[in-house]
Amino acid sequence: METSAVSVVRRFYDEVINNSALDAIDEIVDPAYVNHGPFPWAVHDVDGLKRFSLVREMGFPDVRVSIDEIIGVGQLSAFRT
Repeated sequence: METSAVSVVRRFYDEVINNSALDAIDEIVDPAYVNHGPFPWAVHDVDGLKRFSLVREMGFPDVRVSIDEIIGVGQLSAFRT
């Protein structure tokens, strides 16, 4: 059975990245989101994630990304695309 964190990551990739449902960001991503990773560059919060997603969609509207591996424990997840 998938953990909630795994389900959230899968939903984000399916809806936002692969199906361009940018309005789903408000449903999927917590308003207190903080990006701790190096990618996407210059994205630090949910507003930055929305801007990045919009620009990515404009530049690469046909992009599809698959999740090769994903694990989750409680509210934490790690994945490889």
